[in-house]
Amino acid sequence: MTGVWIFGTVTVLLAVLTVWRIVREPRRVLHGLLLVATLVSLWLTLLAATWDGDGAGDAPALLFYGTIVVGLLLILGTGLFLIVNGLIVVHREGLGLSTLVPAVFGLLLVGIIVGLVTVVLFVGRGSDGHPWLGDLLVLVVLPLCAVPVGMLLVNLVGFILYSVLYGRIGRTTGADAVIVLGAGLDGDTVTPLLAARVDRGIRAWRDLAASGRSPLLVLSGGQGADEVVPEAVAMAGYAADRGMPREAMVLEDASTTTQENLVNSRELLAGRGATGRVVVVTSNYHAMRAASLTEELGIPATVVGARTASYFVPAGFLREFVAVVNRYRRRLLIVWLSLSALWLLLAGALLVIANAGQ
Repeated sequence: MTGVWIFGTVTVLLAVLTVWRIVREPRRVLHGLLLVATLVSLWLTLLAATWDGDGAGDAPALLFYGTIVVGLLLILGTGLFLIVNGLIVVHREGLGLSTLVPAVFGLLLVGIIVGLVTVVLFVGRGSDGHPWLGDLLVLVVLPLCAVPVGMLLVNLVGFILYSVLYGRIGRTTGADAVIVLGAGLDGDTVTPLLAARVDRGIRAWRDLAASGRSPLLVLSGGQGADEVVPEAVAMAGYAADRGMPREAMVLEDASTTTQENLVNSRELLAGRGATGRVVVVTSNYHAMRAASLTEELGIPATVVGARTASYFVPAGFLREFVAVVNRYRRRLLIVWLSLSALWLLLAGALLVIANAGQ
């Protein structure tokens, strides 16, 4: 039972640490990695439990290899799904870098499985008469490829898991204002995506007003090069048509990025004496990154997400994940190089030991 106690204790400690950090500050993207670490530790605890209970039987091997097989099938299935989803997104939204994201990720995931199967078959055939080549593939090439791929998958799973969790723990009570982040327009009218954000913002504003507060509704969005009017103006017109009082609305029409949305809106609110907590409304796939940005900017906020068309959700989440990776690229590069260097040292030692034994 030693293994169960060790892994079980680690799992409990990780779970407690994860909950504590989320309660203390829920807006950090890196909480997703703690969730993944907790789940992996739980899996190791179950593996240790089956080993202690049936060390000589098939249960440990079934759990271990079964998890690997299921994981590989999930990667393959997800890859195929994303390729199909990418085609749907391109068909509905047009061809562009952002709409190609699902298909690119899908091809990457399918390529991982194809590459892994190719290496296994090559090594299984005896490396075509070159055993040293098989050793090189198994000890050097495959692990060096596995490091960045593993980092990508772990971070992606953690980001999606915590994004979904964060979307369910945000509270909209006790705020001085609601800030709705803008998005692209269709001429001078809001798109369905932006309409969903404004509707969610109006609902949050009405909840605050019903609690006896006098909140403001900030509609934040500047005018893009291909837009007829600022996004804030179109959003205000849409909100007014749905019964939102004009005197409660504040228009921020100069921003072109999420950071500018938040900074400019905070300044407008401060000028009106609203310096307390705010509710920020965006699309569900964008909520996690926007939340982490409010934390970096020192804005006391809860970010809530509006519903998005189901076909666009994968593209939205993946696009946000790419943005997060780009934001933390230096840290990720350092981790990748460090892990690769450590593995090269270990692989070199293993090759030396193997050759010395021959």
